Amino acid sequence: MTVSELHIGQGTVGVTAQPVTLAFQMQRHVLIKADAGNTGTIFIGGPSVTAALGWPLAAGEEVPLETDVSQIGIIADAADQKYSYLLT
Repeated sequence: MTVSELHIGQGTVGVTAQPVTLAFQMQRHVLIKADAGNTGTIFIGGPSVTAALGWPLAAGEEVPLETDVSQIGIIADAADQKYSYLLT
């Protein structure tokens, strides 16, 4: 893998579920990390993710996924929670 094959970005999520908006939807490997300054928890799941059924990410935590990244949903239990992603 070369540096040009890495795609890095950031997003913000609140209490309404939304798709993870990634610049390169065709990638299959993604690392999603909750910002260390978040005051709430981010939840990762499918397109209809809820805080009750998503995988929780507290501030500073991350999860690697190998899936169709266009099918990843994200929600938080507080407004304006930030996350970063790394696509390969």
